[in-house]
Amino acid sequence: MSQERRTSRRTEVRAPFRWQRLSGRTLKDAIRSWGLEDVLLRQQRSAALDAEFEQAATRVADADVRAALRALKARLELLTQGSSSEWGARQVLELSADGIGFTSREALTTGELLAVHFALSSGFHVVAEAEVTHASACSGGQRVGASLLNLDASTSRALTQLIIR
Repeated sequence: MSQERRTSRRTEVRAPFRWQRLSGRTLKDAIRSWGLEDVLLRQQRSAALDAEFEQAATRVADADVRAALRALKARLELLTQGSSSEWGARQVLELSADGIGFTSREALTTGELLAVHFALSSGFHVVAEAEVTHASACSGGQRVGASLLNLDASTSRALTQLIIR
């Protein structure tokens, strides 16, 4: 893959972040080592309930009831916002819908596969495989850019919503 920087829309966030090399390991191994199985199951269930809610809300004929349901959903989102525990050092991340930029103290090489984990301010956990597309020296280590691979629909939606805000 080219080391040229992509020109897709990006945003910068400060978020808890960690990564590990996947050499000889799988994303499931990383998820297990980070103890995220239950968190991700709850997140999947929440995404399914959100979809179910959206479908049901479109079938409600009364505008006042629809407005009340939207307000209730917004309140629930507010209550869960930022509820993720602080499990890692906050780091400035540059995010796009399908990529991540970060600073690493460890040397990484183009083509290397990683598992990455970060939490958005909404409390949504992003866990994905990433392929290093470029790495260059900077103060404090290396500036790394990576493509996020095989994102599921809810993760793609969460990242896209973050980018377009």
